[in-house]
Amino acid sequence: MDERELPCRALYLAARLALIALATLAIAPAAALSETATPVNPPAAHDLRFLPVPVLGAVGGDFFTVTCRTNVAVAVTLTATNAKAPGAKRELADQPALVHRFRMDRLDPAGQWSYVLSARTPSVVVATDPTPVRLISPGTALRFVTLGDSKKNVKDWAAVTARVAATRPDLVVHLGDMTEHGEEQKMWDKQFFGPAAARELLASTPVYAVKGNHEDNSPLFDDFFCNPTAEGCPAAWSQELNGVLLVGLDGAADWSPQGKSYPWLERTLDGSRARFVFIFTHYPGLTSSRHGKLDSEGEPSEHNVRQTYDHIYPLARKFNVTALVAGHEHCYERSELPGLTQVTTGAAGASRRQRSPDWEKQNPYSKVFASSLNFGLFEVNGDTCTMTAFNQNGRALDHKQWKARALP
Repeated sequence: MDERELPCRALYLAARLALIALATLAIAPAAALSETATPVNPPAAHDLRFLPVPVLGAVGGDFFTVTCRTNVAVAVTLTATNAKAPGAKRELADQPALVHRFRMDRLDPAGQWSYVLSARTPSVVVATDPTPVRLISPGTALRFVTLGDSKKNVKDWAAVTARVAATRPDLVVHLGDMTEHGEEQKMWDKQFFGPAAARELLASTPVYAVKGNHEDNSPLFDDFFCNPTAEGCPAAWSQELNGVLLVGLDGAADWSPQGKSYPWLERTLDGSRARFVFIFTHYPGLTSSRHGKLDSEGEPSEHNVRQTYDHIYPLARKFNVTALVAGHEHCYERSELPGLTQVTTGAAGASRRQRSPDWEKQNPYSKVFASSLNFGLFEVNGDTCTMTAFNQNGRALDHKQWKARALP
């Protein structure tokens, strides 16, 4: 790819322009070709600031991505510095906008990189603190965290993110439901970005994301996250890192074989020779808690849960997927289905849920269940992958190990 900001999808530009008329903070698409939106009652130029921090997105062996917002439509510059060669700085500049999306390519994989974002008006310059970026060097072990349903309990979300940061993962996969109402800007600022521990994690650790039902198809999702796709924005994505294929799904899309999403997933799984494959979606196919209620035929009654059960499970089994990792339920659960492990790490701040009275009928494959705040730490080293689920205090809830999959 050439070295320039990723163009954001024009598809949701109209929706974003409609929001401008309703909110004091307008959101505009960012990139070299983006249009600039003007907020209603815009703040004075001397009040220029970032809102509230940048968010690291997809990374690789020689690139990283980052998004940021400003309260005034201004130009922003991304500067990357290699501590091993501090004089050789790299810069990318974006034209005036409120939302900015960058991809810094062709970096020295052996470098010790950090980044700074600076915004300027004719009278004011503001900049973020230098923040280190760890690229994922080829051939090294891979450590990633999964969590979901952070939502409205800000203190709990702060506790989880502080514990996650202490594990120093290479990346974090958020499984959706970042806020209570994803279409409201103030909810993102108060809940998702509210805790200092969360802001620090988001700025310094790459975050990959899938949509949950509380995102409500909000265009704000695309403003905050840069997933590993050519344009950065889509909620369905895949990336192979050091023998591990990571696949993120928009669980509310049409996953029937007649839809557009199913063939994409089938091609993605069929074309990979990765030792381990993980599918991330907001919706588990079976669950022992609230969302696992069964219909009169004994199958999941909730539509998006049923889609996972009917359409994604079979593909996962066909291609020997290591595990399907979901959120949606505010609990931890590991299920050992025939030919597939499902892990639910869905309580990173949301109110916790208990098992349903009929849980044994809802999910007869449940092996471990915990009604507590949680996240999963996956560590892939060579032909072995281990997962440990933790609560917010660092107590282990579960442990699982996989060997490299047999290729189909």
